[in-house]
Amino acid sequence: MEREFGGDKRESDRIITGNWKDEKFLEGKVFDTVLADYLLGSVDGYAPFFQDKLFERIKRHVGKRLYITGAEPLPDKTDDKHGKIIVEIAKTRDAIILLAGERPYREYPLEWVLRNVKKNGYKVLGVSFFETSHSRGFVETQITVAESKLHKLNDPTVRNTMKKHLQNLRSRVRSLRWPAEFSNDYVVSLEPLEGKREEMDDKELKEMMEGYKSPILDQDQVFPRDEHSDSDSESEADESEVPPLMPIDKDKKA
Repeated sequence: MEREFGGDKRESDRIITGNWKDEKFLEGKVFDTVLADYLLGSVDGYAPFFQDKLFERIKRHVGKRLYITGAEPLPDKTDDKHGKIIVEIAKTRDAIILLAGERPYREYPLEWVLRNVKKNGYKVLGVSFFETSHSRGFVETQITVAESKLHKLNDPTVRNTMKKHLQNLRSRVRSLRWPAEFSNDYVVSLEPLEGKREEMDDKELKEMMEGYKSPILDQDQVFPRDEHSDSDSESEADESEVPPLMPIDKDKKA
């Protein structure tokens, strides 16, 4: 960042790095305006399972306004032509990141954000949302991210298979016309309230999200089928073949 923005930095500008789980990070610092720019989605990669505490942690540094930008999680499946390959690339990228021993980003829906900030003592001033426009360059960047992790895959067969699959995905991306609108991004404007914590009721939530559709929350949920639970499965043992439990002799010494 110093290299990229160094020429535009003012004397008073600072680039500070840290982890929000660290209680001493930005200790004593308060800012009139704080922008959490797609921060929530990135937390799982650096502070796993801290998402529900994130906005409470940030609150001490917000003087007047907190703005949250975020991306709605992608659906598991879609009939949209561009959406299909966007979803497939995201799943492949995350699978490779996991196989590489790292944690992928995890986006959260707008509904989750609104419920969380309300109970952490914020007043919601405004909500905006818009369809996400995906350029070919951005979509190919996700493939490049996956490719950059391939060297961390220990199994050469898996590594080569994934490499070929990514090459195939890139060819398919280049065969389509871009940009394409798919899924949603959102912006939430908030004011911190001193010591006030409330639960957001469904009516209030519905009013704030009027006209908004969540591709992940609105989809029909698909539950994985346990192929071994079928009574016709060859792997299922016959009850007669299961040995009986042996009684325990409490008086018997080892």
